[in-house]
Amino acid sequence: MAVMVSEVYGSKHLGGNYTLLDGWIAVIGTLALAKLLPTYLVSLHSHDGGKTCVGPACFGDTHRIIAGLSLLSCLLALVLGRQTRPSYEFLKVHAELRAKDKRHGWAGCC
Repeated sequence: MAVMVSEVYGSKHLGGNYTLLDGWIAVIGTLALAKLLPTYLVSLHSHDGGKTCVGPACFGDTHRIIAGLSLLSCLLALVLGRQTRPSYEFLKVHAELRAKDKRHGWAGCC
């Protein structure tokens, strides 16, 4: 994750960007998806104010929402991969050129 953050956003503010993406987003996502969303939906489907709820209606909506968010995250990962592809192709070509120079005895300056 730290490498991705560095490559996409730069390394000048790596600590802050990494904390934001890996720390706070995980905390907010866990709180929203594991606590608030299921509690709210169970209280909607229960007949006694959210104390008891039986059957797939209690958590079915929660599962569908989380599955939808998982699909969305997969699609966004594909978009991110497509956007960073030119950078990785450049690095690959540069690494191949450096390897070729070393095979021929040219150390190069970089």
